[in-house]
Amino acid sequence: MIKRLAVCLLIGAMAGCSVPESLKFRRNEGSAIIGVTIRVRLLNVFPKKQTTVYFVKLEEKDNEYFGTKIIRCNYTREFLTGIYAYIINAEPGKYAVVCSTKFDKMADTTIETKNISEVGYITFFDENAIKQSIVDVIPGQVVYMGSFVINSQLKSLSRNIENNGDSAQKHYYNLLKSYMDGTFYCGALIKADRSEKETREFLSKTGGYFKNTEWKDNIDKAVAELDNPQQEKNNVEN
Repeated sequence: MIKRLAVCLLIGAMAGCSVPESLKFRRNEGSAIIGVTIRVRLLNVFPKKQTTVYFVKLEEKDNEYFGTKIIRCNYTREFLTGIYAYIINAEPGKYAVVCSTKFDKMADTTIETKNISEVGYITFFDENAIKQSIVDVIPGQVVYMGSFVINSQLKSLSRNIENNGDSAQKHYYNLLKSYMDGTFYCGALIKADRSEKETREFLSKTGGYFKNTEWKDNIDKAVAELDNPQQEKNNVEN
């Protein structure tokens, strides 16, 4: 039974554009940035570039990765096959990524009417993807969850998640389904990569997006930690 649902719909995700003024400033010295790269393949064939990504902030009382505090990304940047999704001004704590969505505009045309409606493709990530995305965020940190390639599976036309999802997919589907309208897919992890190469690429892109903001020093520090991890470890210990 769901005892509590906290859906934090932060400022709407800004896709493929400059950083909004409201996100250029740190809310406080402890504010952090969390980022993830998402690529979704519809039925493992068709690339389906996502528009929104949902995270969970895991708390001590939560059972493993089954949280209730859902946070929608508040900034995204698209590239050819996917998106970078961010939580800007994230609070310190433990986080994972759980879901992504894509909404396409479709023309619903009859002899009498012509309406434009949105059709949603909603993918809930499996336990493997969620577990591999978990990060612990300390104050002021810029944290990369990694690059995830997800196969969106439609195993049945009705009750797809209920009938075919794993326990994590069913948990987050039950939390979010009343807020979403569309087709619900089971997202199977194809690949997760949090290598130094991927992390450097993410920090390089992020540094470009946020170069004229208060986040520049935080991003530079994250790069320095990659360049000299032992020195940064000593600084923390001292």
